[in-house]
Amino acid sequence: MASQLLFTTIRIVTKNNDGTQSSGTAFCVDFRVSEKRVPVLITNNHVVENSRLGTFFVHLGVQDENGQLVPKFASQPITVSNFQNRWIPHPNNDVDLCAMPFEPLLQEALAQGEEIFYKPITEDDFPTTEILSNLSALEDILMVGYPIDLWDDVNNFPVLRRGITASHPSVDFQGKSIGLADIASFPGSSGSPILVVNEGSFTSPSGICIGSRLIFLGVLYAGPQFTANGDIKIVEIPTAQTPISRTNIPTHLGYYVKAKELITLKEHILSMLPAPKELEPTA
Repeated sequence: MASQLLFTTIRIVTKNNDGTQSSGTAFCVDFRVSEKRVPVLITNNHVVENSRLGTFFVHLGVQDENGQLVPKFASQPITVSNFQNRWIPHPNNDVDLCAMPFEPLLQEALAQGEEIFYKPITEDDFPTTEILSNLSALEDILMVGYPIDLWDDVNNFPVLRRGITASHPSVDFQGKSIGLADIASFPGSSGSPILVVNEGSFTSPSGICIGSRLIFLGVLYAGPQFTANGDIKIVEIPTAQTPISRTNIPTHLGYYVKAKELITLKEHILSMLPAPKELEPTA
């Protein structure tokens, strides 16, 4: 499962209205709509805010002898204009999430004779209330992304980072739809998915379980920092890579938007679609 997550994220590089360049992380989600799966890209609002151009570095695929799409282990940049306006923000301005339909990029690649290879997170990976309540307050977690814009540019792979939950996954931290993770959060990590990934065995309230599991907890968006004045300040994970002199001290903690807010975003997207036309009665 961890190896498949190498094909879940997509590196984003933006050119902003002020001429600066930023980077961040997006990842693929298949939303379930009736009997279909609708692919979208998810990231933070602040990753795409004030951007005029955006470049996605996607994986290319090739058909093997069995007709299955397999990765080429090579990246293909796809640049999109009017970048910020292509994303649909979460209906709650306080939730730092947005989504972009992925199908147009898939079709653009096909028009160029290429296929994009990706492994999406699906709604089956979203935790139910029961699953969250059965988790421990201290779970090993995995974050996938591009911290300090670091990546394997030869194979187009992100960086995998380990951490632990710093608040119970079933509890809304400070009464908000967020959780706290004990994990290093650097510029470029904005938009990174945070997951519980256990391969081979894991613990549960009933003891040791044999098997594997993947639970999508949420999306990294910010982190608390300790200021020179002794205050705790919550800041968005930066996207710019230019070094800046700061007096804030990172705390090796990160805030993530919980997975359930992606369902709210999905419902918001569906509400924006035109209602289906009623069929005319046949004579």
